[in-house]
Amino acid sequence: EFANSDVTLPTHMSRSFAIFAVVALAIVVPTAGLFTGGVKVPAAEVASIASKLPTTASSYGFPSQPGLTFSKSPKHRAWGGETEPPVQAKAIPNVDMSKVDPWITFEEFLESSAVKKLKGADEDALQAVYCSMAGGSRYLTRSAAEESLAKWTDGGKKFSEQGFQAALAQGRTDLAVGWAGFLLLTVGFASCIVAPTSPAPQALEKLVDTALGKLAESL
Repeated sequence: EFANSDVTLPTHMSRSFAIFAVVALAIVVPTAGLFTGGVKVPAAEVASIASKLPTTASSYGFPSQPGLTFSKSPKHRAWGGETEPPVQAKAIPNVDMSKVDPWITFEEFLESSAVKKLKGADEDALQAVYCSMAGGSRYLTRSAAEESLAKWTDGGKKFSEQGFQAALAQGRTDLAVGWAGFLLLTVGFASCIVAPTSPAPQALEKLVDTALGKLAESL
């Protein structure tokens, strides 16, 4: 699985994989009607919207007081996350689930007090804002929100466009890496079944070995 906060990959990543990730996120994923993180919306435009939003997690659907949390993070959208139930809907033995800190979906994010105050904000741009916090996950956790929101202000009280864009780049990178990896492996397995000795699967194997690197500089 690709966790939304665990994208630590080799810096010598193949440029081919970076291009494939961009194609996956900008063309393949939206064609399937899936969440794109507003990849086509310029970062500066997204930052303009984010600058009007509060930087407290409770403004985005979380209770004012933190609830119970668990070490397990939401799955990446490409690796089962689209069908995974939120933590508050799961049955955990000996735990009062009403006291569990919820995982917030993009739809719930749109209904939050902070976002509803925005007038005329483009939904794709709001996808990008959500992606800056949730990364490749379908759900936003309080810890992920707080970590990202801290970057928005660069540790201070004033909005930092540079800090926000860094959070956005990280979120989009995580989303792209997950989908690109999933599509590469899916195509690779199909190629190996159809023509296991052909150069394509062998080349793909080499590509996957060197592919998992940071996309931030290549996106």
